[in-house]
Parts: sequence; structure tokens; C-alpha cells
Amino acid sequence: MTEDQLKDLLRERAELFKAPENYSHDLLRALHLRQRTEILKQPLWRIAWERLTTFLGEHSLSTPTYIAALATITIVGLISIVTLGSTSKPLSAELIAKNREIESQKAAQKKAPSDPQKGNLETLPVKFEKP
Repeated sequence: MTEDQLKDLLRERAELFKAPENYSHDLLRALHLRQRTEILKQPLWRIAWERLTTFLGEHSLSTPTYIAALATITIVGLISIVTLGSTSKPLSAELIAKNREIESQKAAQKKAPSDPQKGNLETLPVKFEKP
């Protein structure tokens, strides 16, 4: 059989067995629905674990590389904690005294009622009983 005869045979076969107009779209939709129903039968933790292992499996890093990366992250974290902890200065006595003075002024303003006839609403008892 020559190449031209094969082409003619394939062309005739394609004309005889034409697929319906929306065949490929319907097939794709049906496959998608079937895959979705199969995936939803599994518990969520199994799906998440499968996706995590697939994601990590795509990378070609060896175990020692992962260990080195984890050690590096740990060391950088410890160094940052130590340096940030040592650079923070304790409050001086003057700042502490100013803060206490401001807090006492705020407390005095809260205790002193703005309208002496109404009194301080925060000190009035509240009743939640129905009449």
C-alpha cells in the first residue's frame, strides 16, 4: 500500500465515522465530573497529604539538602531572636515615672464625673430583671 492510498483510506474513514458536533466538549465534561466524584469520595486529609507529597516529590532535592535548609532557618531564627532581645533597652526610671503619672491622671479623670447631678455611670448598679 502506498502513502497516497493510505491517505485516501484514512480520509474515507474519517468521513464515515464523524463524531457528533459537541462530542469532545461532552466527553471532557463527563471525564471531569467522574474525576471529581472519585476525588470527593476520599477524606480531606488524604487529598491534602497526596497533594503535599506530589508537590514535594516534584523537586529533586535530596534529604541532606532539606536538613541543611531546616538547620539554616533554625539558626537564622535563633540569631534574630538573640539579637533583637539584646538590643531592646529597659525603660528608664524617668519614663516609668511619667507613665505612672499619665495613668494616674487618666484614672482620676475617669473617677471624676463630668456632670455631678448624674454621677458616674460606671459605678451605678445595673439590674437585668424584667419588671
